[in-house]
Amino acid sequence: MFVMGFRRLAAPGLAVAVTVLAGCTGHAAADPADCRPDTTAPTAAPAPPDPLGAEKPIPSKGGVVTAAVTSVRDPLPIGRPDPGCRLVGLGFRMRAGSAPGSVDLFSQMKVVTAAGGAYELDPESVEGRDGIESTDLMPGDERRGTFVFQVPATQRLRYFSIGGNALITDLAAPGSPASLPPYRPGAWPPLGTTQEAVRLAGERLAVTPQRVLDPTPASDGVAAGRRAYSVQLSLHVTGTKPWPLNPEHLVVFLDSQGRQWFPGFVTTSAAPPFENLQSEPGRRQTAWVTAEIPADARIVAMSLSPYPGVVYAWRL
Repeated sequence: MFVMGFRRLAAPGLAVAVTVLAGCTGHAAADPADCRPDTTAPTAAPAPPDPLGAEKPIPSKGGVVTAAVTSVRDPLPIGRPDPGCRLVGLGFRMRAGSAPGSVDLFSQMKVVTAAGGAYELDPESVEGRDGIESTDLMPGDERRGTFVFQVPATQRLRYFSIGGNALITDLAAPGSPASLPPYRPGAWPPLGTTQEAVRLAGERLAVTPQRVLDPTPASDGVAAGRRAYSVQLSLHVTGTKPWPLNPEHLVVFLDSQGRQWFPGFVTTSAAPPFENLQSEPGRRQTAWVTAEIPADARIVAMSLSPYPGVVYAWRL
């Protein structure tokens, strides 16, 4: 999993910059934009599309994960689309079954217009660092967020598809937004509880979230209307091999709306990060992970995923 401008690869903890813009191609103001599709698709959906809120299994590693498009905002009233383009926001909900699940959907989602153009997720999503296109889920847990697409300003939407048409949602006549119950985190251990994260053979890490700093004084990386949020982690390498990954790349904060927020990008001396991870067997270290979150967000939990389909969580 990863975030705006970055994405996590199949092995969590590895990140790669995303520099290719999807959807529309920017032009000078004097040159009318040509919003170019990433691919072409059938004008009609490959199968009869489902209405808004219909929930289907989607590609995942580990346990079964189901998903549904819950709302359509067309056009999205925030953000800055390229000339001749508009932004469309699709509310999305994912739920795990009785086993942990992991999804990586960035390149599997498409919005198709009536003209037959297929547009991938916009990597410069205006929704901020709450993307759920890649995530790891505890059993019975869920994630909620918004997918943003950039499409030609005058073309009508036809349908949304994901995972080789595992889920096909009607966007021509989507209907009313789905009614969702409040997000409830699981009955996970509280702050101060140690859990041993297991990755590959011999790689074990005892993790203890010790305390929360909210808001965190920050000198950079926090936009207007947002704040920094930090959790102090105590680590103990308990395996027979070094622990290879910085916890900053494994942690996600979950808010009371079911959205997820990723650490990184924030500069703060009050909550120093794990810049030099002491990874050898037996080593102990304490430092902080910090994320930028909206001013009105209330963080309720934290999860840590060292490998796809392997995830641990705490209530905060």
